[in-house]
Amino acid sequence: AAYSTALLPHLVGALADTRPGTVLLDPMGGDGVRLGEIAADLNLTPIGVEIEPEFARTSPHMIVGDARHLPFPTGSISAIVTSPPYGNRFADPYLGTPAERAERAERAATGRRPRRRSYAIALGRRLSEGSAAAERWGDGYRSLMGAVWAEVTRVAAPDAVLVVNHADHSRGGHRQRVTRWHRDTLES
Repeated sequence: AAYSTALLPHLVGALADTRPGTVLLDPMGGDGVRLGEIAADLNLTPIGVEIEPEFARTSPHMIVGDARHLPFPTGSISAIVTSPPYGNRFADPYLGTPAERAERAERAATGRRPRRRSYAIALGRRLSEGSAAAERWGDGYRSLMGAVWAEVTRVAAPDAVLVVNHADHSRGGHRQRVTRWHRDTLES
């Protein structure tokens, strides 16, 4: 999930005591644009890991990789900021009909937001195997994200700062307590 502009000052504030030059890692970095903005505000070195090559190629500080297998030594990262997928409808694999794709292209060309959005639609293809963004909230999501959090914990220094942006969503009129699960998993 992308960091909103309104959220940026809060993320910068949470990381304000991070020593300049420190690596700021986003293990599920998306396009990395906001990561770069946060790092620039604090004079940090941004490195984002993203499983989808099309997203990773959009920023020079992004690398293609799997958040379950981060390419960093154990205990080496002191600052981590991330916004994991919410497990909501953005995980929908539906790509649309040709008419829907044409309408999306027309709306994008005129600066209007598409009616239906998902990571798959943004890429124009199904997401990569192992992408947390492809998982709807449920056992598969929890299993994959549990592996991501285990790996993030492995690379985190003992005194690392971890900032997680997340939100719950509704399904069938019921609140899905995804954020509580992330908090409880990280605390355990």
